[in-house]
Amino acid sequence: MADGTRFKEVLEMQKKLDIQLMEEKAMRQANERKIQSQFDSVLSIQAGLQNSYSELVDGQKAIQVQLKGIIEQIQAYNRNKFVLGEAPAILAEKVLHLRLILYSGTVLREFNTLKQGTNSVDLYLERLEELKSHVLIFHNDFPESYFVMCFVNGLRADIRGGVLQLKPTRLHEAVALAKNQEATVDAILKRANHTLTTKAWQSNRSFTNPKPSNLTAKPLSGPTTYSVSKPSPPIRKILSEEEMQARRSKNLCYNCDEIFRPGHKCKQQLMYCILTEDEAVLARDSEDEQGNVDEDEDMAISLNAISGSTDYNTFSVKGRAYDKEVQILIDGGSTHCFIDEKAAFELGCKLESATPMIVSVANGYKMLSQLYCPTFTWEIQGHKFKYPIRTLTLGGCHMVLGGDWLRKYSPVEYDYVGMAITVSKKDVKVRLQALSQRSELQMVSAQSMSKLIKHGAYGFVGQVHAI
Repeated sequence: MADGTRFKEVLEMQKKLDIQLMEEKAMRQANERKIQSQFDSVLSIQAGLQNSYSELVDGQKAIQVQLKGIIEQIQAYNRNKFVLGEAPAILAEKVLHLRLILYSGTVLREFNTLKQGTNSVDLYLERLEELKSHVLIFHNDFPESYFVMCFVNGLRADIRGGVLQLKPTRLHEAVALAKNQEATVDAILKRANHTLTTKAWQSNRSFTNPKPSNLTAKPLSGPTTYSVSKPSPPIRKILSEEEMQARRSKNLCYNCDEIFRPGHKCKQQLMYCILTEDEAVLARDSEDEQGNVDEDEDMAISLNAISGSTDYNTFSVKGRAYDKEVQILIDGGSTHCFIDEKAAFELGCKLESATPMIVSVANGYKMLSQLYCPTFTWEIQGHKFKYPIRTLTLGGCHMVLGGDWLRKYSPVEYDYVGMAITVSKKDVKVRLQALSQRSELQMVSAQSMSKLIKHGAYGFVGQVHAI
C-alpha cells in the first residue's frame, strides 16, 4: 500500500518537471526568435549603410571627374591665350595665390605711406579705415599700436606734434586728439589772417591838413577837423608753384624782381612775424581805442635765423645741450628764442604745450609753434645758461637766441672785428667767441650727400668735375 502511494507521488513530480521544461523551452525559443529579428534588422541597416557609402563614392568620383574637366578647360584656355603657346600654363589656383600675395604687399605699402596732405582729418581717416579693412584680411594679428603709429605719422606736421605729445594708445583716442588739434589750428589761422590783414603791420599814424580851397571862406560851424590816413599794409603775394618755377627759370629772387646771386639781399628786410592767439584778440579788441599796434608786442624771427646764415647782427657759436653738440645763432634781429623742433625731440627736452603761435613768412607761408621747454639749459664755451625756449622748424642751426635773451644779459657788447659778443652774467662780463665765417670746398661722396639730405640740410653749394 505504501509503495503504491509513493509511486504516484513520483509520477506527479515527473509531470511537474516536464511542464517546467516545456515552459522553459518555449521561453528560450521566443528569445531566440527575438534575437534573430534584431540580427536581421542590424543586417538590413548594414546593407543600407553600404549602399549609401557606395553612392557617396560614386558621387565623389563624379565630382573629381568634373573638377578634372574644369582644370583641363582652364589649362586649354591659358594655352590659347598664351602668346607663344609653348610654355606650360600656370594653374588657376597658383595664379590666385600669387595675386593675393601681390595685393597684400600693395595694400600694406599704401597703408604705411598714407599721408593726410591737404585733406581734412575726416577724409584722411576715411581712407585709412578703408585700407585698414584690407590690411586686416591678410594681417589680422597686427596690434592696435601699429595702426595708431601709422595714423599719427600720416598727419600734417602742425597737427602731429600736439597728438604725439599726449601719447595716445588707442586709435579712437588719436583720432579725437587730431580733430581737436585741427579745429584749434584752423581757428588760429583764420583769426591770425584777419588780424594781420587789418592791424599787424600798422605802426604809426600820419595826420594831414585838408587841402586849401580857392573858394571864399565861410564861417566855420565847428572846430577844425583833421583826417587820419593809415598806411596800407604791404601786399604779400603768395606765389603759386608755376610762378615760383617761372622765377626760378629766369633766376629771379622770390621776394623781389632783382637777379638772384650768391649773397643777394632784398632791399626790404624780410622777417618772420609771429602773432599769438591772445595777441590777435587784444589787437582786434583795442582797435577802436588805440588805432595802432605796438610793434614791440609782435614776435619776430629774422630770415638769417631760419636759413642759418650770418651777417653784421648775427653770430654763430658752438654749444652743448644734454651732452650733445649744438649750433647756436645769436641773432639780434629775432625777438625771442627758438629751438628746432626735430632737435628738441632728439635732445630729449621736456616739452610742454603752450599758446599756439602763428609764424607768418614774407611770401604768405605760415608755420605754427605749439610747444616750449620751460627749463632749457645749455652751455657755451664753459658758461652755463638757462632760459625758456619755444620750438620752431629751423633750417640752418639747432637754436636761436633772440632779443629777449640778450635783454636778460644786457648790457651787450658786439666786437665786429674780433667776431665776438660780450654779455653780462651776474655782473660778470662773459665773452663768447663766434665761429669764423670761412668757406672752403670739399670733396663729398655719395654716401655723405645721402646723410646730408637725410638730416634735412638747408641747402648745398657744389662744384662738379668730370673724372
